[in-house]
Amino acid sequence: PALYVGRSRAEVFSVLATACDEPEVLYALAQRAGGAPAAAELEIVRPRPRKVLFLMYSINDADKTVGTVVLFRDVTRERCS
Repeated sequence: PALYVGRSRAEVFSVLATACDEPEVLYALAQRAGGAPAAAELEIVRPRPRKVLFLMYSINDADKTVGTVVLFRDVTRERCS
């Protein structure tokens, strides 16, 4: 939700982990920051079941990482149709 836009990665991952039955998957993906791009589909169970696409990749400038993009996208409707 919009409430988490601009929050730290740790805050967002912590809240999202409480909504998953297998938070270790999310935490394993989070550890890849600064490394190879990561993508996964997550099963959210709380407060209601959702399928969320997770994407993370680094922004580089002259071989130096200057940032990381983390995107969570609700794909529940797409996966159910």
